[in-house]
Amino acid sequence: MYSVKIINEMDGCTRDAQDLLLSYLDRLPPGREATGTSNLQLDPFTERFQARFQSIKLGTPTTEEIATMLRRHWPADEQTSLRIAAGSGGCVRAALADLESWLDAEGLS
Repeated sequence: MYSVKIINEMDGCTRDAQDLLLSYLDRLPPGREATGTSNLQLDPFTERFQARFQSIKLGTPTTEEIATMLRRHWPADEQTSLRIAAGSGGCVRAALADLESWLDAEGLS
């Protein structure tokens, strides 16, 4: 069995927390992996901490990508999904929150 631990907002880690996290990672058994997220620059991370992770910058999704995702997973028509996606300004979290409100209003949740 393979499992992945997701660590959100890693840029909030203090230096002490970074050291503790590295110790935790050193003890992970085979078949386990860790992935972290950060919205800020990587400067707050120690060099040792940065060396343990591969940095991948993800761009903002387009309006069309968000709209397609909404239609693929929920009963939203094209016009509604495009309106919600455009209003989100590229923020998937905002689009999902707006979709949830729309689904509730339509009695689809």
